[in-house]
Parts: sequence; C-alpha cells; structure tokens
Amino acid sequence: MQQVRADLWVTRPDIHSERLVTHAHLWIAPDAGNIMFHNTGTDADLDEIERLGGIAHQYLSHRDVSGPMLVAHAARFGTQLHSPELEADDVARVRTPEVTFRDRHIDTNGVEVTPAPGHSPGSTCFQVTGADDAVYLFTGDTIFHRDGRWRVVLLGQSDSDAMFRDARRAGRVGSRRGRVERLRRRHRGVRVRGPLMGLVCGRGPRRTRA
Repeated sequence: MQQVRADLWVTRPDIHSERLVTHAHLWIAPDAGNIMFHNTGTDADLDEIERLGGIAHQYLSHRDVSGPMLVAHAARFGTQLHSPELEADDVARVRTPEVTFRDRHIDTNGVEVTPAPGHSPGSTCFQVTGADDAVYLFTGDTIFHRDGRWRVVLLGQSDSDAMFRDARRAGRVGSRRGRVERLRRRHRGVRVRGPLMGLVCGRGPRRTRA
C-alpha cells in the first residue's frame, strides 16, 4: 500500500489487462473508522490494512466492483458494506449490503453520496473532506483522466444521455465551503476547468480505476 496523504492510502494495483488497472482507497476517517472506497482484487494488502485499523465501512460505486474480497473484508474486519440501491441485487450475489443509497445526501460517516448514473444505472461518486480540509472525490468509473483531460467511461451497458445530463445538471464538483470545480462537456469527455482542490480518484492515465 502507498500513503498518498496524511489520512489516505491506496492499495497496490490489480492488473486486469494492459488497459485496465484497478485499486482501492482507504480513508482514515476521523470519527467513523476506516472507510474503503472501491474494492481490492486480492488479499495482498490485508495485513497492512489491519495494521492501519481494518475497514469499518466499504463503499461501492457500482456493481462491477463487487467481488470475493467483499466477503474476506467482512470476515476479517466486520466491514459494513454500502452499495447503490439500484444495483444491490447484483452486489448481493457476492455479499448482501447492509446499507443502500439512492439519493444525494451526506451520511452519518460524513460521506457525501452523489448518484451519477450513466456508466451503470446505480453509478455513484463519493466525496469527503480529509486532512487539512482537502476534498477527496472518489469517482469510480464515472470520470477518468487521460491525455490531460477528464473523460467519462461509456460501455455497451451505459446510458450516455443520462451521463451527460447529470454532468450538465451538476455543473460542478466542490467543497461544502462553497468553492467549486466546473465540469464541461468537451467532445466525448468532460474537462475540469481550474485547479483541483483535493484528490480526484478515478481512472488514471493507464485507465486506473478507484
């Protein structure tokens, strides 16, 4: 695992193919216990995660990130699983989520849950305020960065109209202190104008997903 900020760690990459590398982020939340966003592909980091205090909660951005490690996390750490309501049945094929969500809100763990349908019906982004008031936005497969631009991820199952309608309606990603980052549709992607306030965790230059 790699520490990327005082309160944020990233798991080692899980290489699925030359074009797709995934990982998860572990946020050391001040009051809710450790929170994992996304999912790990193997048990390679579990000892280090245990040293950091385990996983109290795990948030899935969409159904495609469910996998056997959901069961392993629950068995070892007693992790509570959070999943989009629209895709809970798909997730439950691996493990039944204790918490589901559908609407935009800030939950009791301080996680701002923002539905972002398009990549899949239940795709969701998560935003938290971390150390030194930095804002962390965990985008899952909704937005990724490549060639200096932010782009959306569209597959055969995706709804492109919903994806771009949601981006236009929101128009911004920002902190609860009122500073915003504007999103603009640019050709087939979304560009973020201005400097990021914190960390956007999505697919990276190598299509890294978190």
